[in-house]
Amino acid sequence: MTPLTLCIVATFVGGYACIALESILRVNKAAIALMMMVVCWTLFAISPGENAGNNDIGQIIETFLGETATTLFFLM
Repeated sequence: MTPLTLCIVATFVGGYACIALESILRVNKAAIALMMMVVCWTLFAISPGENAGNNDIGQIIETFLGETATTLFFLM
């Protein structure tokens, strides 16, 4: 595993722990999940050479953004 992958996994585990401790932290689950997503995608985009080419990053983000937007529009 690369250091970038470990950072993303640590961010996810930390965010998930914060979601589990929502009642103690008194922070909304959705806010924690959104911040966790932003940090994970930012870490992923910082070093595209380790993951894929620059064009591939745009394609990946567009795919996931499309899926997220579809889910958001469905929920609205």
